[in-house]
Amino acid sequence: MEYSVKMNSVISTVSTASVFDTARCLIGLNAVDESEVTRYLPNLRQLLETGWEEQFVESRWGEIELIRLWQLVDTQYYPQAGIDVATHQEMNNYGILAKWVSQCKNLKEAFLLFIDNIQLLNPSECWSFSETPSEYKIELSFSNKVSYPDIAIHRSMISLLVWARELSGVRIKAEKIAWPNINDAIRQSLAEFSEKIKESTHKHILVLKKEVLEYEILKADPYLKRVLAQQASKVQCNPIMRLSDRVFHLFQKDIQYYRNIDNVCSYLHLSQSTMYRRLKQENTQFSKLLDEYRKIQYELLTKGSMSSEGISSTLGFGDVSSFLKAKKRWYKGAG
Repeated sequence: MEYSVKMNSVISTVSTASVFDTARCLIGLNAVDESEVTRYLPNLRQLLETGWEEQFVESRWGEIELIRLWQLVDTQYYPQAGIDVATHQEMNNYGILAKWVSQCKNLKEAFLLFIDNIQLLNPSECWSFSETPSEYKIELSFSNKVSYPDIAIHRSMISLLVWARELSGVRIKAEKIAWPNINDAIRQSLAEFSEKIKESTHKHILVLKKEVLEYEILKADPYLKRVLAQQASKVQCNPIMRLSDRVFHLFQKDIQYYRNIDNVCSYLHLSQSTMYRRLKQENTQFSKLLDEYRKIQYELLTKGSMSSEGISSTLGFGDVSSFLKAKKRWYKGAG
C-alpha cells in the first residue's frame, strides 16, 4: 500500500512558527550569524526582535523567506545543520499542525494526519508513505527541488523521529536511513537515529519497523484533537504575501527575464511608481532585492566548477564585467 501527498503552490506560505523556530535554532547553533540573517532577510529582523508569541501558532509567513534562510545556511560548511536543528527545536513551538498531531491516538494516526495536512506547515513538502508486511518506508522531497538544499530535507525527516520520541516516550530509531551525499559529519549525527545508514542515489528515505508506528501517544486528548481540527480548518494558508516575496519568487522563476523591473511590473499588474512605493513600505527596493538574490545564488554556485561566464549568465548579468563588479562590491572589505 502506498500513500502520498504532493502539494505545489506558485506563491505559498508556511507556518510563521516554523520560520521563527528554525531561524532561532540556526542562530543558536552558530550555523549562521544573526547579523547575516537580518542582512540577507530583512523581513525576518522584526520577527526575531519580537520573539515568540502565541499568535505565531496560526499566522503565516512567505515560503520564500524560509527558502532563503536555508540557502543562506547552505553557503556555510555545516552539512549536519538540518539534523542539529531538528534535535533542538521544540515541537510545541512548531505551529497548529504540531499541536494537532500530538493529540492523535498513536504514531501512525499522527503521521497520516501530518502528511494529509502538511500545507499547514510547508506546502512544498512531498511525503510518500508505503508499507510492506514488516516495515514502513517514508520518503521526502520538496516540490521546489531547485531552491531547497538537502539540509532542509534533513531537518524535516529527523524532526519526524524527534517528534515520535517526544510523543511516545520511546527512544525510537529508524531501521534504516538512506540519503544521498552522506559525509562523515552527517553520518556521525545520524548515528543517534539509526544503526543502518546507507547512501542512496537521490532519494531521502527512512525505514521504520511496523510496530514503531503502533506506539500510543502519551497525552492524547480526543476532545482537544477535535478543537484543534476546527482551529486548523480556519487557518488561511495562502493570504496575500508581501510584494518583496513575490518579486523574489519571480527572480527564482526566471532571473533573465525578471531582472527587468518593467517585466516584473507587467506580471504583477503594477506601475513602477506603485512598485517603488510598496517596496519602500517593506524597507527594501527592487535593486536591493535583485542584488540580494544574485549574491545568495552566487554563493551556492561557487560550490561547483562553473566558470565566471556561466555564473554571470545564470545570475542574469548582461556581461561578465558587470558580474565581476558586483562580486567586488559584495565582498568589499571582506578578509
